[in-house]
Amino acid sequence: MSGWFSQNVPDGDIEKLLRAVGDPLRFTPDPPLHDGRPVDTVDYDPVMVVVILIEFALSDRWRNHLHDSNFTSFENTMSTEQGRRAILGCMVAHAWPESLRTSPNVIAAIRHLEMLPCPNTANFVTMWAQAAGVLDPSGLEVGGPV
Repeated sequence: MSGWFSQNVPDGDIEKLLRAVGDPLRFTPDPPLHDGRPVDTVDYDPVMVVVILIEFALSDRWRNHLHDSNFTSFENTMSTEQGRRAILGCMVAHAWPESLRTSPNVIAAIRHLEMLPCPNTANFVTMWAQAAGVLDPSGLEVGGPV
């Protein structure tokens, strides 16, 4: 992720990228065609795309281009207990993103998601950070009060 933030990506390109990503849980990649038939399956993990979008919430330049529509399906999924359990199971299986390894970064991402407004996604990031040991379940930052 640090590579994305260190690059001089023009604002217009950031906007186009986030518009193209759209709602990751609704994205159905079209496999490449050869003579009208798919040649290979596309390796696409929509949950990891959501993680990247959550990481974008940390960067002033990138966060200004995020839209609540990038999280619509994720918000709906997170509104049910079954959805939260399923997604949390997927997320815990992946390594915690390096850019979200500090409480201040997690809290900044959560606050921006709340402002979008994406409260279910923000609540999910809180649960995920607690499960990963980045945030204390008592509501305190690891190493100090929130």
